[in-house]
Amino acid sequence: MLGIISISACVLPEDIENKQIQLYEEPPQIISFSPEAHVIKVAIGNDGVPKPIEFSVEAADPDGDKINYNWEITETAENGAVSVKQMVSTTKEYTYTATLPAKKLIVGVEVSDQKKSVFVYWIIEVISGVI
Repeated sequence: MLGIISISACVLPEDIENKQIQLYEEPPQIISFSPEAHVIKVAIGNDGVPKPIEFSVEAADPDGDKINYNWEITETAENGAVSVKQMVSTTKEYTYTATLPAKKLIVGVEVSDQKKSVFVYWIIEVISGVI
């Protein structure tokens, strides 16, 4: 069903430079993210030394709204069910340190302007041994 929207405004000459009419809220835009690969395999050798993986995201809001970042890790059980979900950071960057035992995780970041959100996700597979 189509509708008609009528918008009326009266702007006085002295207000023209100080007023802005916004008809549509734009979501934030993700400009870049790292790592570029969305599936990451990490091998932890026999020495068991943890391996850090650095994540980052750059975003901008077309409306000039303040941007918030919320990083979350979701660990999945072998049957695919969510077993652990936790918030881990509220900055543009996050470092996950991969450790044994072997597991699959989803690292995600929500980029929000408090009105609309966009997301980036990575799948991490931690394995024991060498890739």
